[in-house]
Amino acid sequence: MVIVSGNSWHHISGKLKHVSVASDGTVWGVNSNDDIFHYQGNNQWQHISGKLKQVSVGDANTIWGINSNDDIFHYQGNNQWQHISGKLKHVSVASDGTVWGVNSNDDIFHYQGNQWQHISGKLKQVSVGDANTIWGVNSNDDIFHYQGNNQWQQISGKLKHVSVASDGAVFGVNSNDDIFRYLGNNQWQQMPGKLKQISTGTIHNLWGVNSNDDIFSGSSASGLDISTAETQKILQEVQEGLSFLADANASASVSFHYDFQSVEVNVTPGPDAYISGPYAKYEDPWRNAAMQKLGYAGNYSGVVDYVNDLKQKLNTNWAYVAFFTQYPLNHFAYAGGVRLVMDYDNDGWGPDLINRVFAHETCHIFGAADEYGSCSCNPSGYYNIPNNNCVNCTSSQVSCLMDGNTLTLCRWSQGQIGWSSWQQISGKLKHVSVASDGTVWGVNSNDDIFHYQGNNQWQHISGKLKQVSVGNANTIWGVNSNDDIFHYQGNNQWQHISGKLKHVSVASDGTVWGVNSNDDIFHYQGNNQWQHINGKLKQVSVGDANTIWGVNSNDDIFHYQGNNQWQHISGKLKHVSVASDGTVWGVNSNDDIFRYLGNNQWQQVSGKLKQICVGSASHIWGVNSSDNIFERQVLATP
Repeated sequence: MVIVSGNSWHHISGKLKHVSVASDGTVWGVNSNDDIFHYQGNNQWQHISGKLKQVSVGDANTIWGINSNDDIFHYQGNNQWQHISGKLKHVSVASDGTVWGVNSNDDIFHYQGNQWQHISGKLKQVSVGDANTIWGVNSNDDIFHYQGNNQWQQISGKLKHVSVASDGAVFGVNSNDDIFRYLGNNQWQQMPGKLKQISTGTIHNLWGVNSNDDIFSGSSASGLDISTAETQKILQEVQEGLSFLADANASASVSFHYDFQSVEVNVTPGPDAYISGPYAKYEDPWRNAAMQKLGYAGNYSGVVDYVNDLKQKLNTNWAYVAFFTQYPLNHFAYAGGVRLVMDYDNDGWGPDLINRVFAHETCHIFGAADEYGSCSCNPSGYYNIPNNNCVNCTSSQVSCLMDGNTLTLCRWSQGQIGWSSWQQISGKLKHVSVASDGTVWGVNSNDDIFHYQGNNQWQHISGKLKQVSVGNANTIWGVNSNDDIFHYQGNNQWQHISGKLKHVSVASDGTVWGVNSNDDIFHYQGNNQWQHINGKLKQVSVGDANTIWGVNSNDDIFHYQGNNQWQHISGKLKHVSVASDGTVWGVNSNDDIFRYLGNNQWQQVSGKLKQICVGSASHIWGVNSSDNIFERQVLATP
């Protein structure tokens, strides 16, 4: 997690009712007593002789002001002021010497050298960046940009005070003392903080005073800092959100490992006109600066490198980076690729619900789809699980994190992020079998045979079997209570196969193995011929011709290596099932469920089953001790 701060507004000692900063950094101001001050740095002010109610600084050598009588003055240095003819209530000077002002009647004037030129229009305050950059506001707080030739362009919005710099930066404050930055195209961006008056030297050098005459300096990134208390709040909320996900499905066996970084950057907030993409315009400036601070390339590739290093550093299966910031964003929270981005204020949810929104966005990282608004029913996530809890796809939407940020995770969302809960299927079976194509058959305690039709519907098939095995829709074998062997021919017809087996298993490629009442192992060769295989097993499972597993009477687990050789696998299972894709699951004598991870490692999965069958990584079925039937569509974890 990377917390990206901008700068705080830097409080400067002293009290001023009005302040002015030039592009060269020169700062002057006047206080409520009309005393004049020149900033010396390090919170030190030099008192300048005279009295002014307002002052304007173009550069270190260009200072103008007006007094309480609306007299106009030009500073000559050494505490000397030159009186300029005319009357103005507000004056503004630029570094190129351009001077404009407005009088008590809101008439506008441009200084031409000992002469004032009257400009059409009415303004209560004017600001000059240079000879070609003049802005102002009128008595109605309407905003105007001078176009030349006595023409003013009205800009959308309302400001009581505006300030423009020679670099084109425009800032202002409204009647509520809210601060705004002009983005162009009649768009304003609100900045954090409150000021009654602001002065713009450059986009990186702002000064202002608040309603209490406190003085502040900063930049376009000011007010975007994240305090220590806010940082602690983020850490607490994120861990709460991820703890919910870790506990949402115990079978997923998810744990989170953290790496916290706090970075301060001083870059102009987006949108950046030179960056394409609605999200990148806002995100890239501060994110790229933050990545450089962390020692990575200042681009998205740097983010990917950072995430890969995190994965190695923390020794995790997955990694992603979550950015928190006060910088303006295109949307308050979003996720994609390897990164998640959130605004600390968390839109209408607020910081106290960061946990919920963060968990929601984390699920996006791993493939979950939104279930509100314009969501679709299309499959999502690695396993292409349909978005059936989308509000546009169901008349009975259930509460879910991906809909209303509730701390519940519906089965569709769990499937999309690679988890699943066991879903009970109607009916009762003592044994079930599923193929890689999703075909499901089973038998009940009365040895009746059933074929699953979907939607909790079962078709009864003629005959009696105590156990059935499905390779695909056209390959079904079974054995009856007399250990007779049968191969389904379709249309409720069964072909009797010679031999005796208590358990049979068939794969989608037609491979058939079985074990008899003496735990002898057999491989079907076709034409009613069985090949005896070395060893003893009470149950066998076939994924394909090269993938055969089984368990013996002692619940020891074995994997066939070919040539009558078996590899002993650690652990104990009473029943094992393998699919052609290599997925292996099993249940032990306590009906605990396990998934094979490889290298003699098993992962316990939530639930209890007496028998399980794996058609593929995404087709897992089983029955419990009460003959209840359960389907699990996806793996617990990718």
